[in-house]
Amino acid sequence: VDFPDVRVKHSWKGEDVENHLLKHRPSTFPRNEISSVFLGLVQDFIRKTGDRYHEDLQLASLTCFFYLYSILCQEFVPMKIKVESDIPIGAGLGSSAALSVCLAAGLHAIQSGKAQLDQHDQEYVCQLAFLSEKILHGKPSGIDNAVSTYGGFLHFQNGCIEPIEPLKSIN
Repeated sequence: VDFPDVRVKHSWKGEDVENHLLKHRPSTFPRNEISSVFLGLVQDFIRKTGDRYHEDLQLASLTCFFYLYSILCQEFVPMKIKVESDIPIGAGLGSSAALSVCLAAGLHAIQSGKAQLDQHDQEYVCQLAFLSEKILHGKPSGIDNAVSTYGGFLHFQNGCIEPIEPLKSIN
């Protein structure tokens, strides 16, 4: 895992990921809620195996990665993942949502083998990114991860997302 924006670069042994995370993952993950027990296991795993990462952003980024990895990968899948962004961290511009969508979409693409994500895949990625945002922020609105997933203009009301088609010029 290489997240240069938060100064994280570390690798884990597959057997450690299997034994400490994947063997203990819930049989089903709630679609819209975080499993607090499993979340604790993920954070303990990071603290024990990546002990030099104590800053909040480092722990949070790794927690989101391993939580999403555990949802999507039922067995160990070796990979190298690097995430960089031009969006400033902590500026209120949605950098955490962009990270969440990037991780969810990348992991989903690896597991599904799809190079292009259809509407159903996008909905799933948005839902996974929302879980990641819950880990990071507690009670996010869902706007940031929706915009990062779908792009363009969105109408967002009471948790419902509806794309808005841009007006066409009359020339």
